[in-house]
Parts: sequence; structure tokens; C-alpha cells
Amino acid sequence: LLAPPEPAPGLPADDARVMAEILARVQREYVEPVSGRQLMDNAVRGMLAELDPHSQFLNPREYEEIRINTSGTYTGVGLELQPDGERVGVVTPIEGTPAFRAGIRAGDAILTIDGEPVDHQNVRQAILRMRGPAGSHVALTVAREGRPEPLAFELQRSAVDVHSVRSRLLEGGFGYVRISQFSDTTARDLRRDLTRLNGAVAGGLRGLVLDLRSN
Repeated sequence: LLAPPEPAPGLPADDARVMAEILARVQREYVEPVSGRQLMDNAVRGMLAELDPHSQFLNPREYEEIRINTSGTYTGVGLELQPDGERVGVVTPIEGTPAFRAGIRAGDAILTIDGEPVDHQNVRQAILRMRGPAGSHVALTVAREGRPEPLAFELQRSAVDVHSVRSRLLEGGFGYVRISQFSDTTARDLRRDLTRLNGAVAGGLRGLVLDLRSN
């Protein structure tokens, strides 16, 4: 006969009392109000962070962001951003998106979103602020080299298809492929671009530059 499975170990009573006491004391005595939900989320984050660099707790909003990033489709304005010194810089507008049609360019810097300054140390927050329901509007002010005054843009959000692979043919029969992020469509897009580049050179590509910077 098979022995019944061992019950999952629970939190010992003494440890549970310590945890409950800490939560109650922080809520009662901390200088600012803090919710029990926030404290528990932070406790779980800390617990997983101590395991290894790859274990992470995601709340519902963060999980949705990850799902959007890997699905290849989201609703927003279509800008790829990165830190640029003391600013948030535009890597590229995605072709066919509201930002592309409005004339925002690679090398521009986002200064404000809906009148609120952008924190260059939190690019992720800037990305989230530009997302929203299709048809809603977002106002951006942008700094551009050679223009003394910021440029103002009023964009209407729409569905954005993220093609994470961009490519071009270099001199001498070499190909260049940039993978900006990994999503559900990356493998398909990579195969398509490699086939196109290989067919554009008599005898096939001599070599390939695979650009994974910041990915």
C-alpha cells in the first residue's frame, strides 16, 4: 500500500504570531498609513527576492503588464523608450502607430505625459502612463535636438502590434537583425526576416549581426 502524502508544511505557530505582531505594529505605529495588503505584498516580494535573481512576485497589474509585453499586442501610442541621461529617450516609434503618424522621432525625449513630468529613473512608469483604452487621448511634450522649445503632441491611443524583430541588409552580403524584446511573435518574425535577408543575397548571407542590446 502507498503511504498517504505528507501534508504541506505550514507556518509554525510562533512564526505566525511574530508575523502578525509585526504587521499590527507597523500599521499602528508607522509614520504614514499603510495597508495590510501592501505590507503582505512587500513581505512576499522580500521573501522571493532572497531566493535568487529570477524569482519574483507579481501583483495583478504587473502580471497584466508582463502578459501584454509577451503577447505582442497592447493599446497605447507605440513608442519604444529607454533612459537617456537625465531624460526618457525615444528609441523608435513603431511604424503605423499614433506616435509614428504624429511625427515623434527616434532621439526625441519625453518631457511630460498629460502635463506631469516624466521620471527618467522609472521608464516603466512612463510606458504604463501612455497606455490606456483605445480611443482615449494622451498629451505628450517632447524635446528635440535643434528645436529650442518643446513640441506638443495630442495622441489618440489605439491597438499596437509589436514586431520585436527589425532587420536590414548590410554591405558585403551581411545581415543585421535587432530583437528589441521577446514576445509570442518573435520566433515567427525572426524566421521571416532571416528568409528575406538570405534570399536577397546571391548564394545566401555571408554572416549575421544579431543585436540583443537592452533585451
